[in-house]
Amino acid sequence: MQEFWNSGERDQIKGLDILGLRQLDQHLESSWVAGITTISYRARYLSLLTWALGEFYQRELALGNGSSVFNYERLVAVLARLKFVILASTSMASEWGESNDSYGALGPVLYANELLEFKKNDKLAIPSANGGDVYGTYVMPCRSFGLLHDSHSSSDNAPVGLSPRGQQLHSIRTGLPGCNNIRDLLLDGGTLTAESLKHSGKFFSLNGLRNEPAERDLLIRSMFEPYPGGPEVATEYGRFTETAQWAAGFLNNNSRYPSEVIAENFRSVTQSTSGSISGVQLAWMEHELRRRTHYACELLLADVTGTLSQMMSGTTDAISRHWARVQSLSPVVRDVLGVHEIDPKMTLGELLAKVPEKAFLGGAIRVSDGRDQAAGGNQALYGLALLLSAYRVTERLRASRAIENRRHYMELAFDLIDENMSNTLEHTLRVFSLRLAVIPHLTTTLRKMGQGQQCSLRFYSEGDVLHPTGVIVRPGFSGSRLENVLGMLSDVGLCDRAANGRFTLTDVGAKRLLIGAA
Repeated sequence: MQEFWNSGERDQIKGLDILGLRQLDQHLESSWVAGITTISYRARYLSLLTWALGEFYQRELALGNGSSVFNYERLVAVLARLKFVILASTSMASEWGESNDSYGALGPVLYANELLEFKKNDKLAIPSANGGDVYGTYVMPCRSFGLLHDSHSSSDNAPVGLSPRGQQLHSIRTGLPGCNNIRDLLLDGGTLTAESLKHSGKFFSLNGLRNEPAERDLLIRSMFEPYPGGPEVATEYGRFTETAQWAAGFLNNNSRYPSEVIAENFRSVTQSTSGSISGVQLAWMEHELRRRTHYACELLLADVTGTLSQMMSGTTDAISRHWARVQSLSPVVRDVLGVHEIDPKMTLGELLAKVPEKAFLGGAIRVSDGRDQAAGGNQALYGLALLLSAYRVTERLRASRAIENRRHYMELAFDLIDENMSNTLEHTLRVFSLRLAVIPHLTTTLRKMGQGQQCSLRFYSEGDVLHPTGVIVRPGFSGSRLENVLGMLSDVGLCDRAANGRFTLTDVGAKRLLIGAA
């Protein structure tokens, strides 16, 4: 049995972004989604956070006779209570005719025992700890949609203040009796009862926005109508609106997953010969292109790590030699490479010519197709096929400079393809494994360790020899914020989200995003 130096460690680091590539993927997408992050799922948190901050500030001023010094601990306690009220209200929303789907709710694991106790006893001393994630998760989209702004006061140290738009939203919710009934509980703590939520819960449940037209309509205006703020604000709003309209075009009379929208756009843009490609189409195509390239690099890293574990240790020469002589290609790898077996003397250019024209263009990338390949060659060759396909379908766009040269990992990968067209597959696999997997992993992980982060090394070097640490690589596909964008549009009634995660456009959404855009 093989033992590793870290096999007894309880705190094993999964090594998120262990190649150091994901930041660019996410940055490109973030400029088109108006501050919606990978963890901000539900629109009602936008209005609830804004309202709660307004109530908190008013209470603090009242306690200080008109002045106050911001106290983060007191705010966290208020937001923890709010988080539980939202969770409890959503869980019992069927009592007033709403869905009790808690998708995207904060705290279901953290407050699992408390929620069970509440349901059992119909009351609970409301939790007052662990509320910081409400602020941290939703303050950015609240800022982007003009509900909150950076505080201009130097006396109270509050991080954000309510904008005029945020004050209007606060006023709408303050006028609702159900909000007033819960306000004191949020500010002071106490016992939450099921009876109180029967009267007030619909104002806090995540699926209740469609039944509160004033709150819903203000959120829609906040999403699509820029607040005064200059050209940067106008640009951000313009891009978000373009993204919503672009996605709506795919969802009109169709039910699709967000991943299918992105994949269909990728295929459409890369196969287009008309030359009439919009900026938003190109942006989301590049996002998908870089995600595919990133995933291919992680597949190479995973196979380096898995092959090293099989060999106990080895050089990149030994690894690539092993890959180029893999005895049996899996059916999935044969399909995407267009060959039944690997000839190590075949050149990269010859292999590129055999990769099917439609490889990886039939729909969204299925992460399991690459992740489930066996180490020892199949996983790396699947990643190579994905790289070659991405390279080939974007040649025209890159040659015309429609895709910006960002001098990053994708550009390196495609340069390596150009440089190795006439080299043997064995040589090419060695270069790719070294330049796209080994060096990026070691430099990224050692840099993080130098900054005080924990060790996530999958292998370490001793001269040219690599030694495995016994921790596997689970290659991943960068997440997309598009699902969260569509989820928020669904909360305000512009889309519908089915139980299986697919989205369709509503009639209201069509009028707002398609007819209104014409």
